[in-house]
Amino acid sequence: TISATTLNKKVSILNYIIVALISVASLFLFLPLVNWFDALIRSWGYSNSGDLPFAINSIPSLIVSLLSLALLPAICEEIIFRGAIYNGIKKDLGVKKAVILSALCFCIMHMSLQQTIYPFLLGIVLALIMYFTGSVRATIFAHFCNNAIVVVSNYLANFSSVSTEEVVFSVNLQTTISALVWFLVGCVVITFGCWTLKQLNKKQENLNKESSTQTLSQQLLAEINQPKQEQVVLNTLENSNVTQENMENSAQEKTLINTDYKLLWLYIGVSLVMWLIENILYFMG
Repeated sequence: TISATTLNKKVSILNYIIVALISVASLFLFLPLVNWFDALIRSWGYSNSGDLPFAINSIPSLIVSLLSLALLPAICEEIIFRGAIYNGIKKDLGVKKAVILSALCFCIMHMSLQQTIYPFLLGIVLALIMYFTGSVRATIFAHFCNNAIVVVSNYLANFSSVSTEEVVFSVNLQTTISALVWFLVGCVVITFGCWTLKQLNKKQENLNKESSTQTLSQQLLAEINQPKQEQVVLNTLENSNVTQENMENSAQEKTLINTDYKLLWLYIGVSLVMWLIENILYFMG
């Protein structure tokens, strides 16, 4: 499980810094679009609320909130949606579909109409971070940064003279254009951040390839030094064993993959139905 979800893959400190910047950029640059959507559904009669489960008005409550509302969700959700779902389907469906589907599952999981736009966008950003770093550790850190900013902002709001209830957003031409402009700016910034991650990790991959090439050269030299007849016999035996083992593994893998995809689509279907029912009941009162 640890290797399959890439929890065992380390990333550099520079990766963490870039990932944190991408997380902060996605939060603040997508915020106008999120506020626009909140105002839209409020005009439909949806009484949205950004309140956290409990008040964060002291240092102990801030620490508890960072652990329970920022760190724990980041670890659990990333292991599931990026570590398991994204990594599990990208090989067969391709990276693009894996990014979209994992983001969709992440969005549905929140089971709220209010938490539809941003979780979906954040899910895409986190999946891209996963793709360019190859480690779920990076997405856990990005997710934690995102949640931590929200928690700390709620804590600091206690010392602000401006009440959050006084800030009212409305849907009009100006706010719509503003939301779209900031959304596009966010896409550009995140694209640049992902490109930076790509370039950074490409250098690391080249170093790893050089190291593996040297190891392979040593193995080839060792094989050359062995008696040829002995080496031919060993290669024949190894190839026959590997072929038979690969056939057995391939059959088992296909069966498991088919079962996994049935469970995935069942999860998505049931979750969508639950999401629709919950929001319909909400509007019905």
